[in-house]
Amino acid sequence: MKHFLFLTLFLSAPVFSQVSFISQGEAKILYPCNVLESIPREKEEREMISFFEKGRKELDERGIILRYIRSETSDELTLKYRSKGNFSVDETIYRALSASPRGEFKCEEDVNYGPSYSYSCSFKAPGSELLPEHADLARMVRVQLPDLNNLRRVDVASTSWKLKMTPAQAQKSPLTKKPSIEVWKFRDVCLLEVSGKYQAPVDARAALSFLEGLVNARPSQVQGNKTGLALGI
Repeated sequence: MKHFLFLTLFLSAPVFSQVSFISQGEAKILYPCNVLESIPREKEEREMISFFEKGRKELDERGIILRYIRSETSDELTLKYRSKGNFSVDETIYRALSASPRGEFKCEEDVNYGPSYSYSCSFKAPGSELLPEHADLARMVRVQLPDLNNLRRVDVASTSWKLKMTPAQAQKSPLTKKPSIEVWKFRDVCLLEVSGKYQAPVDARAALSFLEGLVNARPSQVQGNKTGLALGI
């Protein structure tokens, strides 16, 4: 699968000696919010998402996303690093985060309709406090951990569902899980995203094509990751 990112794992020495690869991804398509009622869906969930940002989009432009999500039953804090190109990670920290029992660590490929590709690593954990693992993630990709005291907060109301597929669609699906539908509302803006997880050897374009065939509407003219769009509006 040629589009998957190869992560160079570096040791304390300057020689790049080992390679690992991202074997999972998520395909995403934005649609006008007025097509929501035409999409069959189930299992509604409501959340409030808070992004922490410096200035207008300084952290996002550096690839850093700090996100706090709370619902009626739980809350979680995620630190993510996203890049449009190849990036290096520390092998020792990578392995330690993969084994951490206190949260979820993952690295994956994101593909937006177009297509456009980006690659990310993230660590999320229950609660609202930064853990040592969040700091470890920042060290792993060699970025500075944000100071929460100097950041502004952007709140987004999120409603999500699982997309209901016919038996025939489910049988043909190249995705690892049911597709998701998510609507973000903030200020006077509405974003609707349909997304699906895939695993190697499924190609990102195949996942995008399958998702597009599930929705009887044209994708929005403006595409991209909705976090960047929300922080930039």
